[in-house]
Amino acid sequence: MKTPMYYIFIITFILSLFISCTDKNNRQNNSISKPIVLDYKSQIDEYNEGQHRGSKWLLVKKKISPKEITIIYKYEYYTRIDSLVISKDTIKMNNENLFLLDKKMILYRNQEIEIKKYQYTKDKLSNYFINDSLGIIVEYGATHPRGKIIRRYEQKKYKELCDEIMTDSVFFNLQFNF
Repeated sequence: MKTPMYYIFIITFILSLFISCTDKNNRQNNSISKPIVLDYKSQIDEYNEGQHRGSKWLLVKKKISPKEITIIYKYEYYTRIDSLVISKDTIKMNNENLFLLDKKMILYRNQEIEIKKYQYTKDKLSNYFINDSLGIIVEYGATHPRGKIIRRYEQKKYKELCDEIMTDSVFFNLQFNF
């Protein structure tokens, strides 16, 4: 016959096992919900009519959470700050919903990634070529005083990707849908 102490021991063991599993699940769920923040310095290369107009530095702050990715681009050469917010259903640039014009799968480093082409009209007419996890790859604008301007974001890191986008004359064509 088993003693009451035996039953107390078994019940205590089962409860402690249950509590430790529950605590572990809570810790895993909490770690998923905490945003990841990355701060880094990057470079933007500007081209006008095919001529390289220079490289400039920008500070990038990327905040990744389960519901959205927010990327802040702070340009060192002028006071402008661009914010890009990518969520499941929408993408916003400086609080303006971007209009999806086109998308394309591009082979980059032996992996296919999706590049989306968006229309931006808030303070300048531009097309942005964006990957949901990388952010802005290329900006192609029409309202610069010197004519059409191309800005290649993180040129050194994504040079081949920029080249792939820009060599497709149909995809990399200034387009607006008003």
